[in-house]
Amino acid sequence: MRSPTSRPQAGDGVLNAVVPTGTSVQTFTGASLTLVAQVAMRGLMLVFIISLIMGTSRWAEGAVDALLDFRGVLSLGLFSVFSCLLLRVYVVVLADDSDDYPTVRDYWEEPMYVVVFLLHLFVSLWLYYACIGAARDLGRVR
Repeated sequence: MRSPTSRPQAGDGVLNAVVPTGTSVQTFTGASLTLVAQVAMRGLMLVFIISLIMGTSRWAEGAVDALLDFRGVLSLGLFSVFSCLLLRVYVVVLADDSDDYPTVRDYWEEPMYVVVFLLHLFVSLWLYYACIGAARDLGRVR
């Protein structure tokens, strides 16, 4: 059975895999649409994480401690939105300056882009791992 968070993760993973490829730089509009799409995906992931927590038996009993049990996943979800915004806004800024950055290869010569891209990549992978672990832990009885 697939976890409820697998659908937004799949969409987010596809955006991460497809967007930075190619030899031509995204237009300002394309980069802006990517920003909106990925932030919407991350927001949807947060909604699904919260719905997972609300589906626990501890939440149904009225124990707010269910939020504390999954505080790591929640905080990581919020941090992933921040890292996503940081990367995508930076790409929008670079796309706006197409004279200095005519190709994607020129992006990689910018040290800040490399740092922000790697931060986004590692936080995304960590979030996917945490969501899988949280979904697995939902069935455990304390």
